[in-house]
Amino acid sequence: VNKKQPNYPYIKPLHFSEDFYVNSRVAKYNGMKLTVEYEIYNRDEELVTTGRSEHCLLDKDLKPVNIKRNYPDIYNKLKELVEDR
Repeated sequence: VNKKQPNYPYIKPLHFSEDFYVNSRVAKYNGMKLTVEYEIYNRDEELVTTGRSEHCLLDKDLKPVNIKRNYPDIYNKLKELVEDR
């Protein structure tokens, strides 16, 4: 079993031609890795599904960049987003 396999709940159907919107928020941030959580709603504002993704900033050699050390202004803003929830 792949424990990294995403498990996104199917709540309601959403058809290809339907309008929808995504509500996203920064859920976790440790200075290197950023976790974003999503809620997807249909045009009637009914929750369709949720999701999550993890991100990190890479340099030109594809090595992770420590945002806290290299970009303190960005680090502080991301930390504020997590703390303000």
